[in-house]
Amino acid sequence: MPKVFDPFAGGGAIPLEAARLGCKTYGNDINPVAHIIQKGSLEFPQKYGKPITYSNSEFTKLYGEKAFRNIPNEWKTYHFR
Repeated sequence: MPKVFDPFAGGGAIPLEAARLGCKTYGNDINPVAHIIQKGSLEFPQKYGKPITYSNSEFTKLYGEKAFRNIPNEWKTYHFR
């Protein structure tokens, strides 16, 4: 997966969608209000929210068998049941 860096992330829409797609994501903003909003929409749900889990059949239905074969084995034990 690609890495995504958004130096002017604002509220965090681009980093949020990139993280949702599985990319390694980095975002920053010099505005302190935008930075707090970004932390609230990106970091706090990851820390305190419920992890996203798929069954093997759900994942292959969404992304295909080829994508499932390319996932590292350590991810399969945590994210898939």
